[in-house]
Amino acid sequence: QLRRQLVALDPESGDPRWSLSRIEPISDPRWGGVGLDTRIAYRAGDTLHVVAGDGSPDAIIAQGVAPVAPAWKPDSYVLAYADARGRIHVVDADTHRQLWQTGALKGVRELAFSGNRLVVSTSSRVVVFQKGKATPFLRVPAGHVLLDTVLLSFGGVLYADYDPGADSTGLLR
Repeated sequence: QLRRQLVALDPESGDPRWSLSRIEPISDPRWGGVGLDTRIAYRAGDTLHVVAGDGSPDAIIAQGVAPVAPAWKPDSYVLAYADARGRIHVVDADTHRQLWQTGALKGVRELAFSGNRLVVSTSSRVVVFQKGKATPFLRVPAGHVLLDTVLLSFGGVLYADYDPGADSTGLLR
């Protein structure tokens, strides 16, 4: 039963407040929302679910999602996720209405909002989207692999890049 339950704990006592179980493994829970009105997005297999902070109701947002953690737009119920084809979808999690989507991106690894912009990291580049319009932000040199990215508060990106030819890793901004 490992990784098949989502459990919300009381932050003071550590006691479970509620839990839910799935047949498929549960992964990538992400909290979002406003104040006490929290939402939790999580993947169960290749299905994306959203559950209210009190454990109910649990709703399926999408099926056929990629093994990439979803991302909440700060202070909202807007959620971004990648589908199995590499398209990014931005939806209103309460109404399930799609706000916009992208074309396919190869190797999507991470999604994160920075204000109104959605930053998408792949294995070779970082692309910034605003209302579905793409702006290439960073492309790593040919043959290198983008290991990880972190959004900086002033809008920059800190990233780790691996060069297999030199067997070295660089941390760049």
